[in-house]
Amino acid sequence: MKKFLLFLLVVVLAVLGGGYWLIFTKGGNDLLKPYIQKRLNEKLPIEATLVDFRIVPMNIELRLGKSSLIKAKGAFDPWKRSMDVHYVVDIKNLADIEPLTGQKLRGPLYTEGDVQGTKEHLRVKGSAKVAGSVTNYDVAVEDLEPKSLKAKIAHADLAKILYMLYLPHYADARIDSVITIDDIEDLRGRIDSKVSGGKTDAKVLQEQFGIEGAHITFNATQHSKLAKDMIVSKIAVRSSVTNISTNDARFNIKTGSLVAPYTLYVPDLG
Repeated sequence: MKKFLLFLLVVVLAVLGGGYWLIFTKGGNDLLKPYIQKRLNEKLPIEATLVDFRIVPMNIELRLGKSSLIKAKGAFDPWKRSMDVHYVVDIKNLADIEPLTGQKLRGPLYTEGDVQGTKEHLRVKGSAKVAGSVTNYDVAVEDLEPKSLKAKIAHADLAKILYMLYLPHYADARIDSVITIDDIEDLRGRIDSKVSGGKTDAKVLQEQFGIEGAHITFNATQHSKLAKDMIVSKIAVRSSVTNISTNDARFNIKTGSLVAPYTLYVPDLG
């Protein structure tokens, strides 16, 4: 019995020691690196290359495709499942990772921030540069599921958004927005936006719709309340040719139905 217990102890120590060596040492991480990269390439629809791979302290750099990089660096405790990690996501062109996102988008995206907490309660705070905007966000995550979101989007460029979506250059404008989602699962919160300095591209409108001389300036405001399946909005658009507003537009996300009593004012029908 003593020999068996001694053998069992040796086996346990060997397993723990091997696990410690794999996780906490450079030699162990170097041994894991090609296996992890192989598994990533088996699962992902685009080529993935692990440039750096260190678990504790965390220092991971992953290249996706030819030019997109994901970096994560900081403190990580695999036993407590806690982390304090700074991340960087630098995508030179969203079109290059379309097989991964499943979305037809183009243009650059850059975001960085910090992930702090445990698996049960994580906080993600960061900033992003996309479509000419400076965006700050704060996401609460529980058991790896996002629960709430706060974001502030400043000076997004409408022309760059249209380009990102593969749409023609219909107009120029600046968009500012504040998003507060208190419950992501039930979709409860508010979205408040302002569009300013809007100006249509008359040449594009003529080419696309046959509208001549459409040199239109415009501004808009939007205030929406999200309540599970229903979005209730107050919207006002003021332009050089007409003003239109609705104080109680109701869009049902589940059924796709829209009810929007509106007011339309045209100062000159000519």
